[in-house]
Amino acid sequence: MIEETVFTNGKIIELVKKIYNIDVYQVKKLNRGSANLYSLNENKYILKEFQTKYTKEEIDKEIIIINHLKKDNIPVPKYIKTITGEYSFIYENRIIIVQKFIDGYTIESNTGNYEQILESAEYLGKIIKSLATLKVKLPSNDVSSWYSKETINESIDKQEKLLKKISVEDYPQIYNDLTDKISMLKYVRDNLDFSDMNKLTIMNTHGDYSLLQFIYKDGKINAIIDFVSACKMLVVWEIIRFYSYIDSKAKEGKIDIDNLKYIHKYKTGALFKCAILMGAKLACQDKKILSKLEEYAVNFGVLFQVYDDIIDHTLTSEELGKTANKDELTGKLTYVSAYGLDEAKNIFYSLIDKNHAILKELNVDSEIFNEIYDLLIKKIER
Repeated sequence: MIEETVFTNGKIIELVKKIYNIDVYQVKKLNRGSANLYSLNENKYILKEFQTKYTKEEIDKEIIIINHLKKDNIPVPKYIKTITGEYSFIYENRIIIVQKFIDGYTIESNTGNYEQILESAEYLGKIIKSLATLKVKLPSNDVSSWYSKETINESIDKQEKLLKKISVEDYPQIYNDLTDKISMLKYVRDNLDFSDMNKLTIMNTHGDYSLLQFIYKDGKINAIIDFVSACKMLVVWEIIRFYSYIDSKAKEGKIDIDNLKYIHKYKTGALFKCAILMGAKLACQDKKILSKLEEYAVNFGVLFQVYDDIIDHTLTSEELGKTANKDELTGKLTYVSAYGLDEAKNIFYSLIDKNHAILKELNVDSEIFNEIYDLLIKKIER
């Protein structure tokens, strides 16, 4: 719920002139988001009045994050400095910022098309890659604790107490829903290996990455906003959240698992691509070289997925550090199930050969990638 504003239009005009030395001739209240927003001077600037739950330290942290991401060409808001060089000020116990107006629009939940899903996945990969070098320590939001046996037992106990308070005759739908939920929770508790939660990747990330934070222009993301929740958390949680908001196949809490897995793989490939191309773009602007390195990065992302499918088929759970053959046992499509083990290996080696040829063409001898390939080869030939 949006808190009542502390401003009048006249007070905004007075403060913006005093604090930013900007002459405001027009103020318009905007009805969107969880903060009070005002358009200034016919959409040249936006004044944002944060809710009282946010501290100046939190907003200052968001500004540091935004300026950091901007260096890596991630589309983020542009905050305006005050005449004293600050990015925010306090008025009536509210944190206030002024930023450049972002041209664009938002889209409804679960209306994203295929290209928009992939685009948002790629930007998530870029954000995580960029925030890995952030010098400010972000708070930890370890949602893995939500899925401990203790937490699930607490939830089961809560649902069972509710179930005792109603009868199936009076509230058949609610009774059946609670019964199904209890059954599902017990199945998860008794069949899930909770130690796997400790193996999930935790990294700096947006913290609330979803369609609600995207501003679009011409069908593409023009800006990603609201980094005040940025934290260190499970990457897979961010993936599930953004996917469940954007994909039309994820309406009413239903998730197309095969589609989600593909998006996850695309995000991983985007990380490889981002890591290689960011360095390349800093080093040179030759379009031919950048095109070849992009091809190299895409090949590397695919060969890594082929490698993962092969070792999942050939190594034991003890060797992998996770459950072996999980995709195959559940009937999911992998390179091994689609092509057979020998052909999957041929695909893997052919991609390495292609990448060696690309580096040879560029007259580059990469000791690091040669070592990586040697390690991957040793593992799949065990």
